[in-house]
Amino acid sequence: MKLLRFVGRHLPFLISCALAGFMLLSARTAPAEEAYARFLQGLKEQGLFDAALDYLELMRTSPLLSEAQKQELAFEEGRLLVDNARAENDAAAKSKLLDQARDRFAAFIKASSANPKAAVAETELGNILVERGRSLLEQAERPANASKKEALTKQARELFQEAKKVFDEAEAKFTARMQEFPKILDPKKEAKRIEERDQARDDVLRARMFAAGILQVMASSYPAGSAEQKKLLHEAADKYKALYDKFRRRMVGLLARMKEGECYQKLGDTKRAIGLYETMLSQGDDPAIRPYKATALRLSLECLTSENEKNYETAVSRGEDWLEKALPADTRTVDGLGITYFTALANKCLSDSLSKPEDQARKKALLLAAKKQAQFVAKAAAFMNPHRDEAQEMYRKLLGGGAEGEQKEPENFTEALDRAKELLDRWQDRLGQIKVAAAMKDQANVPTYESEAKHLRDQALHYFKLALELRDDETPLDSVNIVRYYLCFLDYQAGNYYDAAVMGEFVAKNYPKSQGGRQCAKIAMAAYLQTYDAARKAQADFAFDRDKMVELADFITGAWPGGEEADEAWGLLLQVAV
Repeated sequence: MKLLRFVGRHLPFLISCALAGFMLLSARTAPAEEAYARFLQGLKEQGLFDAALDYLELMRTSPLLSEAQKQELAFEEGRLLVDNARAENDAAAKSKLLDQARDRFAAFIKASSANPKAAVAETELGNILVERGRSLLEQAERPANASKKEALTKQARELFQEAKKVFDEAEAKFTARMQEFPKILDPKKEAKRIEERDQARDDVLRARMFAAGILQVMASSYPAGSAEQKKLLHEAADKYKALYDKFRRRMVGLLARMKEGECYQKLGDTKRAIGLYETMLSQGDDPAIRPYKATALRLSLECLTSENEKNYETAVSRGEDWLEKALPADTRTVDGLGITYFTALANKCLSDSLSKPEDQARKKALLLAAKKQAQFVAKAAAFMNPHRDEAQEMYRKLLGGGAEGEQKEPENFTEALDRAKELLDRWQDRLGQIKVAAAMKDQANVPTYESEAKHLRDQALHYFKLALELRDDETPLDSVNIVRYYLCFLDYQAGNYYDAAVMGEFVAKNYPKSQGGRQCAKIAMAAYLQTYDAARKAQADFAFDRDKMVELADFITGAWPGGEEADEAWGLLLQVAV
């Protein structure tokens, strides 16, 4: 949260610094316009949509952009607002963002109707209707809206029908425009016309993809396996197939082939889906196509590990191969996290299938890989991580071999530390649920979350203490001090202020350069302040607590002179004096 507040306060300055760097680099590496596009894309990939919108606002008067790019800022803002809406959980806030996106696209179309992106903006208006419909479906699935589920679903389908009409009309409009061009144009004399024709063709293909995609979306509003869902999925698959058959050598054809596979996967025909995904997976290692191959692999692994296939050997081989070659940034995308999760699932399931004595070494290696991969996904940010809950459950079971109540007790320091950290993560998740409960209209469950949070915190404390008991001469001191830091922190959170103070003071004074040394000193200071306040309110003797605060403030000033810890320590003493 501190980082977010800092970024919020200093965003204009940070962006200005980044732009200055880009201007210096652009003279040697790439045009400033490319730097702008890279920076904007980076903000999008990190989910920093508000920051990206602020960045676009700053760019309105920037010399880095051409006039043509400045004219497209409304279009870019519209796209960002749609992306922001997709990530927004609150229905009212989502609706407001979509309204703003609609206005930006409409303004762009009116001001720049001749711009090639105007056609894209027209189809984006249809996508806004799709997002509104999806929001209604999400609301319909919430337990609090059980009585309104049918009405919300009906409204969603009506919006999807409106979107379908937009896409169908766009396809007809762009097809008619495409047919206005002669089939043969002279490259030397009619270069401009050829460019316009190619743009018209791209507009047609985009509209056709959306016309097929809306059928997929409409199918999601019906129960799985229902006649309505099957009919819509088959219609979508047929449209995608027609696109692939005609444009199999173009990117749009490959994407259509992959989307056709998604339809058959939803229909339960996983073998056919896997075969369709192979078209994308068999393409070369072109950087431009690599993200789409990752999507195809994620979907293929999902099929291979399904109950229909249970082809764990192939899933392990393909997943491990991708993970070995992937860049760190690639593993943190939606597809990267999905590939990691399904590879973990394949490793675990394959291990479970091995029972012969000669397979025990491989069984152990597979479980170790599954544990590492599940932990990676479980600890990744919730944003753009749809498999986080499943990964946390898998990791929990792999830690002890069963559900929480069936987990065996850790037998060494590492096992106890892993168990404690897993419980700590779950505790923090519960605190997060409490924090967003009002926005999610989930206040009724807050008492349950609070009770669960307390239990998880106490359990984490127990296993951190156990880790300390299970340490031996080979346990790294840095790891031991990390455990001591967590004990200090959790004891403070639990209201065990003297325990927190003693542990914090011990780490700070004996290991001031350790990873948690400074934090332990601050927690100890805060803990003694709590005991001091409690003693004063009870009209008890508070001299000990006051003297310990002065002692700690002196120590902190000497250990980290000029640091913020020293300022904060004496600031606390000033409060006490006042």
